[in-house]
Amino acid sequence: MSWEMSHWWSLIVRLILFLGWRQFLRQRRQRVEDDAAPLRTVEAEIAALRTIPLARPTRAQPMNPDLPERYEATFMLLPAGENLTCHLSETQYRALALGMTGRLQVHGSRFVSFESA
Repeated sequence: MSWEMSHWWSLIVRLILFLGWRQFLRQRRQRVEDDAAPLRTVEAEIAALRTIPLARPTRAQPMNPDLPERYEATFMLLPAGENLTCHLSETQYRALALGMTGRLQVHGSRFVSFESA
């Protein structure tokens, strides 16, 4: 019985390690692709802005405004109409408003700047 339990725990730990390693390799590959990509400047419109809390509220600790957050903006590239979602810093996020149009600069999939028209 104990051998079977330790065998299952061993499989679970291996699965967690495998998934963590795979995610690390994906992030590394994306960073290399972004670094190799040229700087692009395109006309874009801000289609959506999102604030995502990094910690989920619990019953014991409801939504706390001091929790760290991640900021995202979805840009609709003009005139093609395709969407591009970028992660932003808080200061970059606060400077944007829904529906703004202007010039978006990206380095691969990495956000560089947005200048309103």
